[in-house]
Amino acid sequence: MSKPKYKVILYYKYVQIDDPIDLISWWKTFCIDRNLKGRILVGDEGVNGTVGGLEKDVDEFMEVMRDDSRFTDIDFKESYSEDDPFPKLRIKYRKEIVTFGTNEVNMNTDKQGEYLTPDQLQEMIKQNVQFHFVDARNEYEWKIGKFQDAILPDIENFREFPEFLKKLEHLKDDTLVFYCTGGIRCEKATAYALKQGFKNVFHIKGGIQRYAEKYPKGAFEGSMYIFDDRISVAFDEDENRKVISTCMFCNKPTDSYKNCFNAKCNERMIVCDECYSSNEGCCSEECKQIKHKRKVKFRFENLIPS
Repeated sequence: MSKPKYKVILYYKYVQIDDPIDLISWWKTFCIDRNLKGRILVGDEGVNGTVGGLEKDVDEFMEVMRDDSRFTDIDFKESYSEDDPFPKLRIKYRKEIVTFGTNEVNMNTDKQGEYLTPDQLQEMIKQNVQFHFVDARNEYEWKIGKFQDAILPDIENFREFPEFLKKLEHLKDDTLVFYCTGGIRCEKATAYALKQGFKNVFHIKGGIQRYAEKYPKGAFEGSMYIFDDRISVAFDEDENRKVISTCMFCNKPTDSYKNCFNAKCNERMIVCDECYSSNEGCCSEECKQIKHKRKVKFRFENLIPS
C-alpha cells in the first residue's frame, strides 16, 4: 500500500514570543509559497498550530521552524491523510495560544505539573498505582475516545475548564493525570490546578497521540478527535477494536463524526454511514427541509480546539 499523499502536523510550544507579528508575516509567506494549509496561532505565550500539505513541503516547514532556537525542541506530531486535510491557511495573533477561562495563569513563569512519558504512564498502570485521569478536552471530543475510568468534563470549550475544576476540590490531595489531544490544554490545566492547591499533578507528554501511538491497545479506548477534515483517528487497527460511541439514530457502534449539512445548524453528530446517507447528511427532519445545504465539509473554526 502506498503512503497517503498528504502529511499533517500538530504542534505547540509555550515560549516567550517578542515578535509575534513579524513571525506571522514570515510564516504566512513561507506557507503560501508551498501551498501549506491549516491554522497557526502565535501569541505572547507561544505557538499552536496544525498544518498539512505535501510531505516534502511539511518537512521543510518543520526544518525551518527548528532552525529557530525558540523551537529547536518542538514536538511535531505527524500523521497522514489521503485528502488535502485543510480548506485554506489562516495564521493569526492571539494573546493566548489556547484560550482559558481566567488570566491567573502565565505559562512562561508559572510552574506546571510534571510530565509523564507514555512509558512512565504505562508503568504506573501496570503497577496499579492509584491515580485519577482527568480529561482536559471538550465533551464532543471525549464522547468517541477517552482513557479508562477518566474524569470527564461536561464542557463545550476550554474556557469552562476552571469552573469544572472546582468540582474536583475533594481530590486535591490525590494524584491526578491530566491529558488532552497533544498536550497544550492539559499543560495549562496543570498550571492552574497547582495554583488552586492541587498537590500531585501530572500531564502526559505529547498527550493522547504520543501515548496511543506507542500503546495502541493500552488504556486509551475508542478514537481520538482531531481538528482537521478526518475528524477522528483510531490507533488500534484491529477490526474488532473497542468503539465506545454509538450512532445517534440507530445506536450502532460507530466513532464517525459528521457535521449537519444544514449550514445554519452545522451540529456535530456521531452517525454511522448508513444513517448519514438515509438522513441526507442532516441531524433532524427540520434540517432536511432546508434548501440550501453547505458545500464545505466542516467549519474552519473547528481546526483548533477552543
